[in-house]
Amino acid sequence: MPRRFFVILLFFLLIAGCSTRQVIPELDGSTAQRLVTHSIDHLMQQIPEEDFALYGQKKIYVQPHFIKEAPLYSYATERFKMELSHRFACLVTPVREDAEFVIDLFFTSLGTEHDIFGFSIPFLVIPGYSAASDINLLAIEMFHGISEMYYYLSDSGGHVLLRREKTKASVRTDKLALPIITIPINTMD
Repeated sequence: MPRRFFVILLFFLLIAGCSTRQVIPELDGSTAQRLVTHSIDHLMQQIPEEDFALYGQKKIYVQPHFIKEAPLYSYATERFKMELSHRFACLVTPVREDAEFVIDLFFTSLGTEHDIFGFSIPFLVIPGYSAASDINLLAIEMFHGISEMYYYLSDSGGHVLLRREKTKASVRTDKLALPIITIPINTMD
Protein backbone atom coordinates (compact mmCIF):
# COMPACT_ATOMS: atom_id res chain seq x y z
CA MET A 1 0.00 0.00 0.00
CA PRO A 2 2.67 2.62 0.86
CA ARG A 3 4.52 1.80 -2.36
CA ARG A 4 1.42 2.37 -4.49
CA PHE A 5 0.77 5.68 -2.71
CA PHE A 6 4.38 6.75 -3.34
CA VAL A 7 4.12 5.87 -7.06
CA ILE A 8 0.86 7.83 -7.42
CA LEU A 9 2.34 10.81 -5.55
CA LEU A 10 5.46 10.71 -7.73
CA PHE A 11 3.29 10.54 -10.87
CA PHE A 12 1.33 13.65 -9.87
CA LEU A 13 4.50 15.52 -8.97
CA LEU A 14 6.00 14.75 -12.37
CA ILE A 15 2.97 15.90 -14.33
CA ALA A 16 2.64 19.02 -12.19
CA GLY A 17 6.18 20.17 -13.05
CA CYS A 18 6.25 22.43 -16.06
CA SER A 19 7.85 25.26 -17.88
CA THR A 20 5.87 28.30 -18.89
CA ARG A 21 6.68 31.46 -20.78
CA GLN A 22 4.69 34.61 -20.40
CA VAL A 23 5.17 37.68 -22.53
CA ILE A 24 4.40 40.69 -20.39
CA PRO A 25 2.12 43.05 -22.39
CA GLU A 26 2.72 46.19 -20.32
CA LEU A 27 5.63 47.55 -18.34
CA ASP A 28 3.97 46.95 -15.01
CA GLY A 29 6.35 47.63 -12.17
CA SER A 30 9.81 49.03 -11.80
CA THR A 31 11.56 45.69 -12.38
CA ALA A 32 10.04 45.27 -15.85
CA GLN A 33 10.87 48.86 -16.75
CA ARG A 34 14.44 48.54 -15.53
CA LEU A 35 14.96 45.22 -17.31
CA VAL A 36 13.92 46.53 -20.70
CA THR A 37 15.62 49.94 -20.42
CA HIS A 38 18.85 48.30 -19.25
CA SER A 39 18.67 45.87 -22.18
CA ILE A 40 18.20 48.83 -24.56
CA ASP A 41 21.23 50.50 -22.99
CA HIS A 42 23.31 47.33 -23.44
CA LEU A 43 22.08 47.09 -27.04
CA MET A 44 23.21 50.63 -27.82
CA GLN A 45 26.62 50.00 -26.27
CA GLN A 46 27.07 47.16 -28.78
CA ILE A 47 26.93 49.48 -31.82
CA PRO A 48 30.30 48.87 -33.48
CA GLU A 49 32.70 51.81 -33.58
CA GLU A 50 33.58 51.11 -37.21
CA ASP A 51 29.98 51.58 -38.37
CA PHE A 52 29.99 55.32 -37.64
CA ALA A 53 33.66 56.29 -37.27
CA LEU A 54 33.64 57.99 -40.69
CA TYR A 55 30.35 59.85 -40.12
CA GLY A 56 31.32 62.29 -37.36
CA GLN A 57 29.98 65.78 -38.09
CA LYS A 58 27.80 64.37 -40.92
CA LYS A 59 24.06 65.01 -40.98
CA ILE A 60 22.18 61.76 -40.38
CA TYR A 61 18.44 61.15 -40.36
CA VAL A 62 17.15 58.16 -38.36
CA GLN A 63 14.01 56.44 -39.67
CA PRO A 64 12.89 53.90 -37.04
CA HIS A 65 10.63 50.90 -37.74
CA PHE A 66 8.78 48.61 -35.33
CA ILE A 67 5.64 46.49 -35.40
CA LYS A 68 3.69 49.18 -33.59
CA GLU A 69 4.35 52.54 -32.02
CA ALA A 70 4.72 52.28 -28.28
CA PRO A 71 6.58 54.12 -25.52
CA LEU A 72 9.45 51.61 -25.72
CA TYR A 73 9.79 52.23 -29.45
CA SER A 74 10.14 55.98 -28.91
CA TYR A 75 12.53 55.47 -25.99
CA ALA A 76 14.78 53.09 -27.95
CA THR A 77 14.79 55.41 -30.99
CA GLU A 78 15.83 58.41 -28.89
CA ARG A 79 18.47 56.30 -27.15
CA PHE A 80 19.91 55.33 -30.57
CA LYS A 81 19.98 58.98 -31.68
CA MET A 82 21.76 59.99 -28.48
CA GLU A 83 24.37 57.29 -29.04
CA LEU A 84 25.00 58.62 -32.56
CA SER A 85 25.34 62.20 -31.28
CA HIS A 86 27.32 61.56 -28.14
CA ARG A 87 29.57 58.64 -29.00
CA PHE A 88 30.10 59.16 -32.72
CA ALA A 89 29.64 62.96 -33.02
CA CYS A 90 27.04 62.54 -35.77
CA LEU A 91 24.66 65.42 -36.41
CA VAL A 92 21.22 63.84 -36.10
CA THR A 93 18.75 65.88 -38.12
CA PRO A 94 14.96 65.83 -37.69
CA VAL A 95 14.36 66.41 -41.42
CA ARG A 96 15.16 63.71 -43.95
CA GLU A 97 15.76 66.20 -46.79
CA ASP A 98 18.57 67.89 -44.82
CA ALA A 99 20.46 64.62 -44.26
CA GLU A 100 23.58 63.42 -46.01
CA PHE A 101 22.91 59.88 -44.77
CA VAL A 102 19.83 57.93 -43.65
CA ILE A 103 19.64 55.10 -41.14
CA ASP A 104 16.68 52.74 -41.41
CA LEU A 105 16.56 51.36 -37.87
CA PHE A 106 14.55 48.15 -37.34
CA PHE A 107 13.65 46.98 -33.85
CA THR A 108 12.74 43.29 -33.76
CA SER A 109 12.13 43.02 -30.02
CA LEU A 110 11.54 45.48 -27.20
CA GLY A 111 9.97 43.95 -24.13
CA THR A 112 10.05 41.58 -21.22
CA GLU A 113 9.26 37.93 -20.74
CA HIS A 114 8.78 35.77 -17.70
CA ASP A 115 9.70 32.07 -17.61
CA ILE A 116 9.12 29.53 -14.85
CA PHE A 117 10.82 26.16 -15.06
CA GLY A 118 10.47 23.51 -12.39
CA PHE A 119 8.02 21.62 -10.26
CA SER A 120 4.87 23.10 -8.82
CA ILE A 121 1.50 21.89 -7.61
CA PRO A 122 -1.84 23.60 -8.23
CA PHE A 123 -3.05 25.24 -5.07
CA LEU A 124 -6.05 27.43 -5.62
CA VAL A 125 -8.38 28.51 -8.38
CA ILE A 126 -9.67 32.02 -7.84
CA PRO A 127 -13.00 32.86 -9.53
CA GLY A 128 -12.65 35.67 -12.08
CA TYR A 129 -8.87 35.18 -12.31
CA SER A 130 -7.59 33.50 -15.48
CA ALA A 131 -4.85 31.41 -13.88
CA ALA A 132 -4.63 29.05 -10.95
CA SER A 133 -2.35 29.79 -8.06
CA ASP A 134 0.55 27.34 -7.72
CA ILE A 135 2.92 26.34 -4.97
CA ASN A 136 6.46 26.02 -6.29
CA LEU A 137 8.23 22.96 -4.96
CA LEU A 138 11.46 23.67 -6.82
CA ALA A 139 11.42 26.15 -9.66
CA ILE A 140 13.55 28.77 -11.36
CA GLU A 141 11.74 32.04 -12.11
CA MET A 142 13.41 33.98 -14.92
CA PHE A 143 12.42 37.53 -15.78
CA HIS A 144 14.17 38.99 -18.85
CA GLY A 145 14.31 42.32 -20.63
CA ILE A 146 15.12 41.74 -24.30
CA SER A 147 16.01 44.20 -27.06
CA GLU A 148 16.99 43.47 -30.66
CA MET A 149 17.72 45.68 -33.63
CA TYR A 150 19.45 45.93 -36.98
CA TYR A 151 19.93 48.83 -39.35
CA TYR A 152 20.80 49.96 -42.85
CA LEU A 153 22.93 53.04 -43.51
CA SER A 154 22.27 54.70 -46.90
CA ASP A 155 23.49 57.82 -48.61
CA SER A 156 21.02 60.57 -49.52
CA GLY A 157 20.50 58.91 -52.92
CA GLY A 158 19.22 55.71 -51.29
CA HIS A 159 22.31 53.56 -51.96
CA VAL A 160 22.88 51.16 -49.07
CA LEU A 161 26.39 51.59 -47.67
CA LEU A 162 26.10 49.28 -44.67
CA ARG A 163 23.78 46.64 -43.27
CA ARG A 164 24.39 45.72 -39.64
CA GLU A 165 23.27 42.22 -38.70
CA LYS A 166 20.81 41.76 -35.86
CA THR A 167 22.17 42.67 -32.44
CA LYS A 168 20.54 41.39 -29.26
CA ALA A 169 20.84 42.35 -25.62
CA SER A 170 19.22 40.63 -22.67
CA VAL A 171 19.15 41.62 -19.02
CA ARG A 172 17.79 39.20 -16.48
CA THR A 173 16.91 38.66 -12.90
CA ASP A 174 16.45 35.06 -11.75
CA LYS A 175 15.12 33.53 -8.55
CA LEU A 176 15.02 30.05 -7.04
CA ALA A 177 11.41 29.54 -5.93
CA LEU A 178 10.80 27.13 -3.05
CA PRO A 179 7.52 26.43 -1.22
CA ILE A 180 8.04 29.07 1.44
CA ILE A 181 10.82 31.40 0.26
CA THR A 182 12.28 32.79 -2.94
CA ILE A 183 16.05 33.14 -3.22
CA PRO A 184 17.57 35.60 -5.72
CA ILE A 185 20.13 33.93 -8.00
CA ASN A 186 21.20 37.00 -9.91
CA THR A 187 19.98 40.54 -10.31
CA MET A 188 20.40 43.20 -12.92
CA ASP A 189 22.49 45.42 -10.59
